[in-house]
Amino acid sequence: MFQRPIKEINAEFIAEEKYLDSIRRVVKESCSTAGMSTKDTSAVLLAIEEGATNIIRHAYLYEKGTLRLRIVIYRKLLAFSLFDTGRSFEPQGNGKLDLERLVDSGRKGGLGFYMIQKIMDSVEYLSSPEFNELRMIKRISRAPSEAGPLLQRMSTLRMKFSIWTFFIVALIVGTAFYYINSRSTIEIQRHLDDTVAALGKTIAGQAAGYIINR
Repeated sequence: MFQRPIKEINAEFIAEEKYLDSIRRVVKESCSTAGMSTKDTSAVLLAIEEGATNIIRHAYLYEKGTLRLRIVIYRKLLAFSLFDTGRSFEPQGNGKLDLERLVDSGRKGGLGFYMIQKIMDSVEYLSSPEFNELRMIKRISRAPSEAGPLLQRMSTLRMKFSIWTFFIVALIVGTAFYYINSRSTIEIQRHLDDTVAALGKTIAGQAAGYIINR
C-alpha cells in the first residue's frame, strides 16, 4: 500500500491533558519535516489532539495511563497512530461542523470523531486485548510557496553559485586572452623592429659600398 517510509517517529506520553501541547509539538515538527502546508498542519493538529483527548477521557476515564504516538512519514502522506491500553470505546461521529472555523480558531477537544474523519483521508479504530489503536492517514498537500523549502533554498544557492562561477570563469578567460594578446602584440612589434633594423643595416652597408666604389 505504502512506499518505503522516509522517517518514523515514536513518542510516549502520560495520558493527561497537560501533555497535549507536547504531543502537538511532535506532530507539528513531523508535518513540517514532510513539507505539509500550514493549513493542513493546523487541521491535523486538531484531529490528533481530539484523538488524544478522547483516549484520556474515554479510554482511561482520566485515570493513570500512557499514550503512545507513532508517526510514519512517506513521500506523499503521513500515517499517525495513537495507542493506549485503556478500555476500548466505539467512536461516534455525527452532526455538521464548520472545519474552516475550527482550524482558524484552534479549538481544542470535544469535537468528536466526526471531525477527525473529515480532516483525515483515512481513519481506523482497532481494538485488541493488548492495546487500542487509532490509525489516521493524511495525504500531503503542499502549497506552492511552502513546498520543498529546503529544495527552494538549494535551488537559490545553486543559481547564485552558477552566476558567480560564470563571472569568475569569464574573468579568468578575459584576463588570459588579454595577456596572450598583449604578449603576441609585443612579440610581433619586436620582430618588426628587428626586421627593420636588419633591413636598415643592409641598405646602409650597400650604400657605403657604392660610395667607396665610386
